[in-house]
Formats: sequence, structure tokens, C-alpha cells
Amino acid sequence: MSERSIQQRLSDPDGAAWFRAALKTVNAPLPVETTMEDMLSCVLDDRNDMYAAVRIFALIDEVPPQTLASIVSKDVFSYQELAAAMRRISWFDLDIAETETGMWIIEMADFEQMAGPTCDQSRSVMTPPSGRPQKTQTGGPTP
Repeated sequence: MSERSIQQRLSDPDGAAWFRAALKTVNAPLPVETTMEDMLSCVLDDRNDMYAAVRIFALIDEVPPQTLASIVSKDVFSYQELAAAMRRISWFDLDIAETETGMWIIEMADFEQMAGPTCDQSRSVMTPPSGRPQKTQTGGPTP
């Protein structure tokens, strides 16, 4: 798991609220409710079990991209962590990388990796090589 604890990731009230909203969608068809801590464990840990795979699939396939972007902007998890979770569940024949949301997550994960430490996700401001901040577009899939 990442160096930040689950409690640190859920410490922002807005991030926790967005995550709870996403879990309402994920939990709707499931017989047992998934908690925020459990879902974070599914996304962040190197879990390779069907329980985690079904929840990761539902998170990415059912939750609107705008909600996922809000969760990422509040540092609950990153696009790179979501992309890694998508790769893990492909072993279960749950490959969602070719869906619109899956392709968007991969694209954003690549952007996140290229931006590295010069990107301040909490304010959606990226410092380009020129050194002058520019506002980035957030909140949904790119065309």
C-alpha cells in the first residue's frame, strides 16, 4: 500500500463525502456493503482476489468520471493508483481499460506521471516548464 495511511487519505471531509457518494453507487447491487476503508484497501493494496476485483470494476465502471475526478482532487487516491488497480483486475476477465472511463483514467494517470511533483492536484494548477501557473481542466473525461 502507499506511504499514506487510509485515515490520512480520508481526513479531508470533502474527499470523504465524495468517496461516500461513489460507494452508494458501488454498493447498490452488492449483498454486503463495502466501507470506505475496505474500498481503499481494494484499490491500493496488491490484492488479487475476486472480492476486490468486483469492487474496483464497479468503482470505475459505474461511478461517473466527474465523481472520480473529485475524489482524486481530494487526494483519496490518484489516477495512477486507479490505473494500477485496473491492470490487476484484468486477470479476472474484468478488463475495463477499453471503456471510455478506463481510457480516461489511463490518460490522466499518464498525465499525472508526466506532471510529477510540479502538479498541485488540490488546486488543479500545473506549473509548466515556463514557470507560470496555468489552470487545468478537471471534472470529466477529455474528448
